[in-house]
Amino acid sequence: GLLIGVLAWPQGAGGQLRSTLADLLDKGRRYTTLAARSLLAGTAKDKEAELASVRSDMIGATHRVEDVFTQYLTEVGQRRVPLPVWGDLLAAGLRLWYTTDTVMVHASDTSGVRDPVCPSLAGFLEQAADQLDVAFGRAAAALRAGTSVTLDAPFPPEKVVGPYSSECITAL
Repeated sequence: GLLIGVLAWPQGAGGQLRSTLADLLDKGRRYTTLAARSLLAGTAKDKEAELASVRSDMIGATHRVEDVFTQYLTEVGQRRVPLPVWGDLLAAGLRLWYTTDTVMVHASDTSGVRDPVCPSLAGFLEQAADQLDVAFGRAAAALRAGTSVTLDAPFPPEKVVGPYSSECITAL
C-alpha cells in the first residue's frame, strides 16, 4: 500500500487531493444535472446510455478520491488545509452521487414527468439544478486553481418549496 502510494503520488496524496476532489465535484454535478433535467423533461428513458456513462464516470471519480483521501489520512506532517475542509468537500461530492442515485432508483419505473402537473415546481427545480451546477463548478475550479474553496450549494429549504407543493396538490 505505502509503496504504491509513493509510486502513484510522489509528492504525496495531499498533492492529488485537490484535483481528485475537483474531479469528483465536476462528475457529480454533471450526473446530478443530467439526471434532473432528464427526469423533468421526461427524457430519462431516452438518455439511459448517457446517464449510465456519466454515472460510471462519477463512480470512478469516487473511487479515486476515496483512495487519495485514505492515503492522505495516513501521511504525517503539517496539513495546510484543515482536515474538516477536505472531509466536507468529499461528503458534498458523495452526497451528489447518493442523492441522485436514490432519485433515479425511485424514478426507474417511469420515464420522468412528460406533462408536469406542477410546471412552476418543475421550473423551480430546473433553476435549482442550474444553481447547483454553477456552485459545484465554482468549487471544482477553485480546487484546480489552488484558491480558497467555498461551496454554497442551493439546497432549498422546505419553506421555499412549500408554495409549489400546495400548487401541485391543488392541480391533482
